[in-house]
Amino acid sequence: MVASKESKWAVITGASDGIGRALVHELGNQGYNVLAVGRSAAKLEALKSEYKGLGELQAHTMDFNKEGSGEDLQGLVADKAVELFIPAAGLGSSGNFVDLPLDTELEMVDVNCRAVVEQTQWFAQKFERQKRGTLILFSSLLGTAGSGTSAVYAATKNFIHAFAEGLRVELKPAGVKVLTICPGPTNSGFAQASQMTYSGADSASDVAKGIVKTIGKNGTIYPAARARFLGFTLSTVPRSIRVAILTNVMRGLQSHK
Repeated sequence: MVASKESKWAVITGASDGIGRALVHELGNQGYNVLAVGRSAAKLEALKSEYKGLGELQAHTMDFNKEGSGEDLQGLVADKAVELFIPAAGLGSSGNFVDLPLDTELEMVDVNCRAVVEQTQWFAQKFERQKRGTLILFSSLLGTAGSGTSAVYAATKNFIHAFAEGLRVELKPAGVKVLTICPGPTNSGFAQASQMTYSGADSASDVAKGIVKTIGKNGTIYPAARARFLGFTLSTVPRSIRVAILTNVMRGLQSHK
């Protein structure tokens, strides 16, 4: 699917690293103009220097745990014909909830949930008015159940999963698409920040390629091979067993000092 670079823009948060960064390249290669937003000015500068996409790239820094980030984002895109909004910014943590710093867990809820809701409403309203557009929201394999040693993170992804399902019903009459993305273990800066070590994980590039192939569809997407295998496996077992499986998977991924 190649877009007209004169008219179509994709807005991606969390573009400094990981899947968000990979999506900048993939969508740019498809001809989209891309507005890349992230926390790290240095990483965004590096992204601009390595970018070889067909479409224009603009990059801006932003803190997503700050209330009002939605308004800041609106100011960046007010004059752009946006067709895709992808809030890929997210935080993670690992370990037993009782042992983790509460302020970092609350910041994760703020970035993974509140900021996504705040930013998504404006784009949903815009897409509904123009009768087209796609919201691409990031759940996770952990968005299908709870998980020990990642209790809050899993809860934020369950929230996004349900949020996307509801939006899909509401926006369907206007022709607006809502994709729920459920990656599995993925090699990215996110994994390092969460102190997890992945073996045999999907690459951020493969996940991004899988996402771009689904643009224009509605539904829940497992975007790469490992995610599809684990997603199918989890769908065949009761929720209580799913929680146990996910907990064991997360324990196996976490690196201990």
